[in-house]
Amino acid sequence: MPRVRFGDLLQDEAEHLALTVSRPTAAAPGYTPTMLLTEWLTLNLRGDWAMRVDARSVALRFASSDDRERAKAKLGESGTG
Repeated sequence: MPRVRFGDLLQDEAEHLALTVSRPTAAAPGYTPTMLLTEWLTLNLRGDWAMRVDARSVALRFASSDDRERAKAKLGESGTG
């Protein structure tokens, strides 16, 4: 399966949805917070997604509105973008 990159989901903004959440700060033993978030996304989303992490937030892009809503329900939202 080819890897979807963050920029790939910008090609047609009408089909791709974004969500920005606060960067996680805690994780279970053996995980970094970003690793735990990545695992949750991998196991719980059905379509393609990509993320970009900075010091304070995680920008997520989805190929499916259902996946965006699923992630929003679990992770909250600190604004869209």
